[in-house]
Amino acid sequence: MIIFAYCSVSRIFQFYFLPTSFLQAYVQQLETSRLKLAQLELELERARHQGLLIGGATANMGLCGSVNPGTFNLFGMAQNDVILILTYKCHQDIWDTCAGIAAFEMEYGHWIEVQQRKIYELRNVLQSPNGDVEVRLLVEDVVEHYGNLFRMKRDAARADAFYLVFGMWRTPVEQFFLWIGGFQPSELINVVMPQLEDLTDQQLVKVRNLQHSCQQAEDALKQGMDKLRQTLAQSITTLAGEATSYSSQVVSTRENLESLESFVQQADHLREQSLRRMSCILTPRQAAKCLLAFGEHLQNLRALGSLWAASPRKFA
Repeated sequence: MIIFAYCSVSRIFQFYFLPTSFLQAYVQQLETSRLKLAQLELELERARHQGLLIGGATANMGLCGSVNPGTFNLFGMAQNDVILILTYKCHQDIWDTCAGIAAFEMEYGHWIEVQQRKIYELRNVLQSPNGDVEVRLLVEDVVEHYGNLFRMKRDAARADAFYLVFGMWRTPVEQFFLWIGGFQPSELINVVMPQLEDLTDQQLVKVRNLQHSCQQAEDALKQGMDKLRQTLAQSITTLAGEATSYSSQVVSTRENLESLESFVQQADHLREQSLRRMSCILTPRQAAKCLLAFGEHLQNLRALGSLWAASPRKFA
C-alpha cells in the first residue's frame, strides 16, 4: 500500500510516495517523543517549584551545576531522548504547517472552479431580463463566495503567514500585483470604475469616499508593516550582539514574526468590507457589473501568469 505525504522544502511544495511501513514507524516515533515530552514538561514544572531553575521572564533559564557532555542527563533523560524530543517538536510544527497549507491549496483550487461558474452566472444575469431581486441574490452569493476565500486564508495564516503574504500559491504575475497577500482595495475601485458609467452624483461621492477610506486604511497597514520590519531588524541585530539574553530575544523575535498573521487578517478584512460596501452603494445590476469586471480582472491575471510560466526563457 502506498500513502501520499505532503511536505515543504525551501517553500517549494512537493509530493512524495512513502511506504506504509515507514510512515507507521515514523508515527510511532513521534508518539514516543510526545510521551517523553510530556514527561519532560512534568519534570521541568517540578524542578521549577524546587528552585532548580534560574531566571525570570526576561532572563535565560538553565540548570544549576555543571554538565559533563559525555554523560549528559536531564532529570534522568538521556541526551538522545532530549534530541528526539526536539526533533519531534520540529517535525510536528513542519507537519502542521504542511497540512494547513495543503488543505488551503486544495480548497483554493475548488474555490477557483466555483468562481469561474459565478463569473458565467454574472454574465448571464446581466444579459437576461431578470428583476433586481434575482440579481441582488446573485450579487450577495458572489460576495459571500469572496468571504469564503478570506476565511480560508485566515485558517492558512495560522499555519504560515509568510506563505500568504507572498502569495506562494499564485503565479508570478499575480504575485507582482499582490498587496499583503491579496488585491489592494483601493485598486479594486480603479479596476471596476470604467464599467460603471451610469453612476449618480450621490453614488459617485460615496464611491470616492470609500476609495479614500480604503487608502487611509492601506496607509495605516503599510506603516504597521514597516514598523514590524524595523522591529525585526533591531531584534536580529540584538540577537547577534547580546549572548546573555539570547533566549528571551528569540522569544520576542518569534512573537513579532507571529504578528504578521494579524496584518494578513486585517488586510483581508479591509478587502471584504470594501466589496460589501461597494455592493451596497450600487444598484443590483451595477453591483453585478462591478463583480463581473473584478472577477474577469483576476481571471485574466491568472491566465497571463500561467502563460508566462509556460513560455520558454531566453538565456544570454
